[in-house]
Amino acid sequence: MTFERRCLLIADLRHASPRWPALAGGLIAKGWEVTVVTAPLGADAAVELGFPRIFAERARIVACGSATDALEPVRKLLWLLGLRRRQSLIEQLKAQLPAVGTRSAFDVAFQTLLALIGWPDLQAPWRRPALRAARALLREESFDVLVSSSPYPTSHAVAATLKRENPTLRWVADFRDLWAENHNYQMPAWRRAIDRRWERQMLRLADAFTSPTEAWAEQLAKQHGKPGICVPNGYVDYETDTAPAPGPRPAASRQFTLLYTGVRYPNNQEILPLLEAIAALQAEQLIDPETFQFRWIGPFDSETAGWVTELGLQLLVSQEAPVQRIVAKQEQRAAHALLFLQWQDPLTEWSSSLKLHEYVGSGRPILAIGGHDDSAVSRLLAQSGRAQMVHVASECAAVIRKWLAEFRAEGSLRVPDGWEAKARELSGISRGLNALEHVVLGDR
Repeated sequence: MTFERRCLLIADLRHASPRWPALAGGLIAKGWEVTVVTAPLGADAAVELGFPRIFAERARIVACGSATDALEPVRKLLWLLGLRRRQSLIEQLKAQLPAVGTRSAFDVAFQTLLALIGWPDLQAPWRRPALRAARALLREESFDVLVSSSPYPTSHAVAATLKRENPTLRWVADFRDLWAENHNYQMPAWRRAIDRRWERQMLRLADAFTSPTEAWAEQLAKQHGKPGICVPNGYVDYETDTAPAPGPRPAASRQFTLLYTGVRYPNNQEILPLLEAIAALQAEQLIDPETFQFRWIGPFDSETAGWVTELGLQLLVSQEAPVQRIVAKQEQRAAHALLFLQWQDPLTEWSSSLKLHEYVGSGRPILAIGGHDDSAVSRLLAQSGRAQMVHVASECAAVIRKWLAEFRAEGSLRVPDGWEAKARELSGISRGLNALEHVVLGDR
């Protein structure tokens, strides 16, 4: 087959998935040839990272360098000191501190460490092997566009060097999250000042920017004086251009399962209202360990663990280790309902959560805590037709009571008819493909 257009993508697929495998799969379906320079992937990466079949079969993947990062020497030292390899080192260290009040001091110290060793980020060791691999490709072949995607900014550092060496090659920088202006930026102020300057210098050669939200695309355009295009996230199978098939009906059980997958950002995502609601329902004797379980699959959260102990919820709440993305999606479809934690900062307008689109594609009811009613995320949740948006413990408890009554009466929770079509409608990737193709081609 002869391809009319060719894209060279610089992105660590361990972090750029599933956004870029989905987008690249869409480009391939439109006749593009896509070559990806990435850090090493495991033998089962296509399954683990959830590659669309068209991407797994037809994208050319060039893996280079090693799978380690700049923090690896610190990890090895901590392992020698007895910390467990399969559990979050950060949370293990926090758990060993003598008082809860010292945790913020630990966070500050850890972020300072990251600021000192990660230039421009912890993926910096991958920069040289990625450059070697990309330069070899550019010596032998021609490409219509160079695309770099973060996280992490190291991908943009690689692309900036390639652009300097190949000034006629169009470069589009994709930001799943912003860099120095990230809504969850946690490193010290002095490092943010350096990142702002580095971002200006590095991205001055870019021809255009893409981002999952209109607000971020506009912000990038304003910052750097180049076009910024919104290419939303979503959850679509590009072989069929449909939402995922409905998950299996949860197995018949007396136990109602509420599930959360992923990480929590303590400063901006509130989970305490849910825990207080569970405690209230337990006090009312409406739930017990045989009839209710809140499962959290993801990195261990010591703050949540402390609240669970204080409220006496150890038998009703479980924190479980992270799993492969494909397993997480299977668990989402097997749960009776899902928990989504909205972002609390009213100045942050975002709608790029891949978790949100996965949840919408799961066909399960969603309990969304926090946020703001007029945000893009709240509007998407409302449009899904199966989200309950709450803010305080009493509202959480009311929703769970209602769900429990329905579950006990019918054995499951109802989902509105036509949810597959709604998931397809709300998935932004399909409608973002034309915008993406337009921006990568420029005026050609």
